[in-house]
Amino acid sequence: MDSKTWRVEESFVTKPQAALMSAVFTWIGFYIPQDLHKVAFQGRTWRLFLIDASYHLVGLLAASFILVYFTKI
Repeated sequence: MDSKTWRVEESFVTKPQAALMSAVFTWIGFYIPQDLHKVAFQGRTWRLFLIDASYHLVGLLAASFILVYFTKI
């Protein structure tokens, strides 16, 4: 496998799409279950769940856009 395999420029998605998809799927797979655990077992409110979940999504979006636009492979 050559080094060009994983480059965003040569794939079927654009840079913004790659950043958005990586952030959203990471958020759904790793952060939402942890936040739901807090609601189910620690008795936190749904309002706090929405605040925490949106905070995590914004952080992941910022990190993924930084990684996509400011790193060179």
